[in-house]
Amino acid sequence: MPLRARPWPLALALISALHAAPVIAMPGLPPLGRAPSVDPLEVEVISEVLENGLTVVIEEQRRTPEVAVQLHVRVGSRDEGPAERGCAHLFEHLMFEGSAHAPGRTYDEATTAAGMENNAWTTADETVYTALLSPEGLDLLLFLESDRLGWLSSVTAADLKNQQDVVLQERAEGYAAVFGREGDAMTRLLWPEGHPYHHPVIGTVADIRGFSAEAALALHSRAYSPGNTVLVIVGDVDAEVALASARRWFSDVPAGAGRLARATAAETPWAPARQDGMLEDALEERSLSLAWPGPPADHPDAAALQVLAMALSNGRGTRLDDALLYDRRRASDAGAVFWDGDLGGELHLWATGKRVRLPRLARTLEEALRSFSTSPATEAELQRAKGALRAALIDQLSTPEGRAERIGACVARGQAPDCAQAQLAAAQRVSAADLARVIDQWLGPAARRSLSVVPVGDKGALPGAILVELP
Repeated sequence: MPLRARPWPLALALISALHAAPVIAMPGLPPLGRAPSVDPLEVEVISEVLENGLTVVIEEQRRTPEVAVQLHVRVGSRDEGPAERGCAHLFEHLMFEGSAHAPGRTYDEATTAAGMENNAWTTADETVYTALLSPEGLDLLLFLESDRLGWLSSVTAADLKNQQDVVLQERAEGYAAVFGREGDAMTRLLWPEGHPYHHPVIGTVADIRGFSAEAALALHSRAYSPGNTVLVIVGDVDAEVALASARRWFSDVPAGAGRLARATAAETPWAPARQDGMLEDALEERSLSLAWPGPPADHPDAAALQVLAMALSNGRGTRLDDALLYDRRRASDAGAVFWDGDLGGELHLWATGKRVRLPRLARTLEEALRSFSTSPATEAELQRAKGALRAALIDQLSTPEGRAERIGACVARGQAPDCAQAQLAAAQRVSAADLARVIDQWLGPAARRSLSVVPVGDKGALPGAILVELP
């Protein structure tokens, strides 16, 4: 692939980032302690789609002297073919192996020297590259990000072997941690064979060892194009200046394959059949998780399930926590959460304790859940749950990284940049009758999955639970 001309070399970019202009006091600012009131939930962005398809979204936020830059690539483990399991996560690592104008470890070295923080993560639905920097480093960071999006270095056998070893080590360390296998085991129980969420994001040992450069590059060529990527810039920037910089560095990135064709929720297999699994682990406590597959993020019932999870577990005064942690100390830990993915959601209830009987724990968890059908939520319970959801969103939107993550996820899903606020508004409309309805519709006994995690040799798993294999 031909290289692009650069208006100035990397060395000059790095020098300019390291020699920031001095901060100058500006007239007209409010005195200390008298900052103007700002709605923390308000999102105001400017956006543009470049000719090559890249979506650029910028929010000017002057609350902290920092800038968050994120690339949201619409590719995750759900997009992998049979020969590509784990490749989406693999490429998260390979993106740090160098590009044409920033070879080798230049990305990490340059960002570290400029005082930036960088990270990345892969989920079933997307891969995100994130950096936190001072405003003076924005041009440098955009150069580095655009270069590895458009001119990633060729993947050699040595590069591939190196990252295979890194991923295998990452997987081994994660699985060796207490409860480290629980998430992947429950995923296999929740989603049937053939569903895009069934296989673990990181891949199995056989998957990782069986990577070929050809398969990895095939996934990359399908997914890593401007038309499949959202660039988000949030923080202490002039929005128009930041947009001009984004145009400067990303406009010449080749268009590539464009938007990735992906399965929809309606096109994926769905088999809500009850399953009971178990794992043995090097621990002293027993743990039980109950879970149900649910609707995807854009489904009208997702908001009610979010409220339900908060009404079940959010400290003293919530039904699950009171039953297990406060009124009677039956567990050392307990909770509830609803996760909403693009292709489906998951409601999880869990509890852990040293001498607990898991069948009794299962009854307590189910009774707390189904109590919202027999004893409808009070107005106080609903307002508490909705307030907790609002507080959680405000907390995330309090940092540039959190705002960029929320905005990027919304836009990558094809929704408005403030879709989280729309979801919160939907939650505010949830009634006690809605909670009872979604329990009946989505959380029936026949659709329940359970995972017992017990000490090695312990016979305390739920009756009939089958060992979950994680190859």
